[in-house]
Amino acid sequence: MASKLQQLQSKACQASKFVSQHGTAYYKQLLEQNKQYIQEPPTVEKCNLLSKQLFYTRLARFFSLTFSYLYISFSFLFWFGRSSNDHEMDMNVLTPCCLV
Repeated sequence: MASKLQQLQSKACQASKFVSQHGTAYYKQLLEQNKQYIQEPPTVEKCNLLSKQLFYTRLARFFSLTFSYLYISFSFLFWFGRSSNDHEMDMNVLTPCCLV
């Protein structure tokens, strides 16, 4: 067990050295690749606008997931919680009169 701990410590030390030597180059390369997504110059107005957009996007996603879950669960309960005769009556009620 002590040898495994020593191996783990040596691997962590190697990883730390690698990041300290190559981390800045990786960071600069990542900034260059994602330069199109960076807003220049950074302003307070742009920051507020982006934060509002992110908030409303997350809010819309939450309600979308919640309502789709509720629709599926209630449809399941409505359809499978009844006898077969009730299903035929529901289909007659739900179909438009021109299709019957």
